[in-house]
This record gives sequence, C-alpha cells and structure tokens, in this order.
Amino acid sequence: MNQLLSVTFLLSLLIANTSALAAAKCWTDYDGILNCGNVVPPEFSQKGYTERDKNGLVVNKIGRAKTSEEIAEEKRQREERALKYKECLAERDKDREVLNLFNTEDGIENERMNRLDTLDATIEVIRSQIARSEKNLNDMQRNLESSYNNNAVTEKERERLRMNIESVEKNINNFEKNLIGKYEEKQSENSKFDVFLQRFRRIQRDGRVNCSDYAPQQEELIPQPKR
Repeated sequence: MNQLLSVTFLLSLLIANTSALAAAKCWTDYDGILNCGNVVPPEFSQKGYTERDKNGLVVNKIGRAKTSEEIAEEKRQREERALKYKECLAERDKDREVLNLFNTEDGIENERMNRLDTLDATIEVIRSQIARSEKNLNDMQRNLESSYNNNAVTEKERERLRMNIESVEKNINNFEKNLIGKYEEKQSENSKFDVFLQRFRRIQRDGRVNCSDYAPQQEELIPQPKR
C-alpha cells in the first residue's frame, strides 16, 4: 500500500512539474518510472510515449517503433490488398457493364441469338462463295487439261488459264480462312454471352461486387507522425 502511494505521489509530482508545458512528452525509463519533458531521449523514443497537455491529461499516444519484420509484413499485406482491390474494381466494372446492357435473362438470350444468327448468315455467304469458286476452279482445270489436246489453243492462252486457276485457288484459301474465323467468332460470342448470363445471375443472387474489404485502410491514407 505504501509502495502504491509512493508511485502515485511521484507521478503527481512529475505531472505537476510538466503542467507549465504546452505539450509534454512522457515516457517510462528502465526503472519503470514515468518521466516527462520536451524531448524524449532516443533510447526511449522507439519504445513509445504519450503526449500530455498542461493539465497532465494524455492527448496523444505514440506507439513503439515497429521491427523490420513487422514493416516488411505490413508492406506485403498492403501490396496484396492493393492487388485484390485492383482485381475487384475490374470485376465491379464488369458488373456495371452487364447491367448497363441487360435488364433480364431473356434480354441476354435474345441478343445472343441475334449475334449468332448474323454470324450464321455470314457463314452461309462464305460457304456459297467457296462452292462457286470450287466449281469455277474445276471448270478451269478441265479446260486446261483439254487444251493440251487442242492445237488451236496457244501456250499464251494456257498460261493465262494457269494464272486464273492460281488466283481462284488463292481466293478459295482466303474464303476458307475467313470461314474458320467466323466459326471461331461464333464460338467466342457464345462463350461471352455465357459469361454475361452467369454474371447476371450472380448479381441477381448476391448483389454487385463490393470492394470495400480491399480498399486502402484509413491509416494508409494518413501520413504517419515523424519521430
């Protein structure tokens, strides 16, 4: 009991001695005794201290200095959270895109069918072009073969026929590449609308993506006090 009274009395004297200060800094020394003054000794400043007003009331607490391991871990967590925040914002933008485009599942399916029908029509046109070109190619190849038995056909005419055959073959090759591209586009469009539909259903079930869990924390936005 006497020890408690002694500590209380000593603390009262320390606060009284610092009451004239506008903002005293108080720290605990190696003996566990509270000390106050204008400047915290370097050997104690890293362990944390308090700032008190002229009445001895604590107005601010400065925590202990963090270890290099703690600082590295906090940096890793900030970077990980920043990455998740960036990814989350991208997902939120995709939610917004879907809701700006569609109001219902039927709207998604109707637009899917419109896109696929348009591609199917283009595919049919290309297939018709290939069929006509292949027929012309067969006719020209037969004409070239028969020309070798016709003395009235000159070599110059045969060369022109060979060039025409080569041109048609190139056209067929280009048509076939275009046809493959349209089939791939059709598959891509179908997959895209699958994603639209899945996202729309998820939004209807769970709501829009919320990124608040990954947003920068308040202490990361406020400059830390200098020691």
